[in-house]
Amino acid sequence: MTGATFAQFRYLDGTRAGDTRIIAADFATIGRHPTSDLCFDGERDLEVSVRHAAVFKQGGAYMVRDLASTNGTFVNGQRVRGDRPLEPNDVLQLGTGGPRLEFSITKDPPGLGTRPSALGPRHSSPLGGTGGVAERTRDPGRTTERIQREVTRQTRPWKWGVGVALALAVGAVTLLMWQQRRSRRELEAERDQILARADALLARFERSQTTNRELGAALGSARAEVRALRSNITTGELSAVRLDTLTRALAQQLTRHEDVLRLAAVDPADVAATSGGAVTVVITEFPNGRVVSGTGFAVETRRDSIWVATARHLVLDPLGRYPTRIALIFNGTGQAFRAVLVRAHESADVALLATAIRGGAPVVKGLKDSARAGDAVVMIGFPFGMDSLGNWRVTGADATASVGTIAEVEDGVLRVDGYVPDGSSGSPLFTATGEVTGLVSGGSTRGGARLVAVSVAAVRELLNPM
Repeated sequence: MTGATFAQFRYLDGTRAGDTRIIAADFATIGRHPTSDLCFDGERDLEVSVRHAAVFKQGGAYMVRDLASTNGTFVNGQRVRGDRPLEPNDVLQLGTGGPRLEFSITKDPPGLGTRPSALGPRHSSPLGGTGGVAERTRDPGRTTERIQREVTRQTRPWKWGVGVALALAVGAVTLLMWQQRRSRRELEAERDQILARADALLARFERSQTTNRELGAALGSARAEVRALRSNITTGELSAVRLDTLTRALAQQLTRHEDVLRLAAVDPADVAATSGGAVTVVITEFPNGRVVSGTGFAVETRRDSIWVATARHLVLDPLGRYPTRIALIFNGTGQAFRAVLVRAHESADVALLATAIRGGAPVVKGLKDSARAGDAVVMIGFPFGMDSLGNWRVTGADATASVGTIAEVEDGVLRVDGYVPDGSSGSPLFTATGEVTGLVSGGSTRGGARLVAVSVAAVRELLNPM
């Protein structure tokens, strides 16, 4: 043994801190397995793998090799990849934060100058020898063979691990396919719900009937738009993004077409039958011979007089001059009645007339000054004044009923979108239940073609002056 050198390892920490081991074998193992040459506690040194690393002699130098450990092997803080030579005072660390070994070379043979191991008495090494060390062999061929056998023995558990990994991979693919099928079923269910909503909207269009030509055209256009969207839902890519886009598109169509559907649900004929008899043609002649005409409506009976509301600009000229004559022709009749101007509103386009009719005349159902944006209204009037009358003395005056939607209410002014002709000044705007909610003043270009009406609150002010 004279002149021979041996690998010496000192445990710097862990459960064996302070122990020193001298290895005589050309190949020694490190790990938690009880047969390891440099052994660690199987229950407490958990950073160390069962077969963690190996130290072997090659060409007169000592080498270290990681045996596919879980947490890796480090020399002086550098991870070992492949075979790495060891120098005296190198520090091996088994896993990040794991126990450390200090390597050195000694001429003391095993069993001299060492502290007892925590393993207790000597144990056999798998590579021969006793006392936890193996006899040194000088045959390089045998050393290589031993290394190969040891690597095979150390890596055998990993073959099992590869099998487990493959099984897990197959399971993951199966799970992914199941999730994809489930996701598709959910998307198909969502598409069916969108189709059901589109079909419900189409059913509402099918139930909507109107005699108003413009409203009928709007219903047809809206119905075609919804049908095109429904066709788009049933074709094309089935994806969450696309279905979300189609859902929003359907909601936008519903919002956009709701006014048309709401108007179609209002029957102007019912309102005309209830209050249409109170609507009149208003014909005014001024001192300069100018004649204007429009619409009014009877709001109240006072003794033997009928009070009629109309637009102020029909009965007062721009200079505020009074007319010389005012005539009223009630809807459905062929007789004209003289009227007088009772009072005009100071700021709103509203005036009150009075006429005497033996036996009285129909008046509107009531006044309702709670108009809100979105309310459906029915306008009944004579949109072209005297030009609308035809042979009225024979056939009687015939008012026109049209529908619209209140788009905006602001400071006693109502702006109405709808399917109504121009030139309907003084016409009443009826609610679906037959009360008057506004009096048409004229047209407007604000926000598109609209009618402008005055709230009936101004009519109330004239009926009940201070």
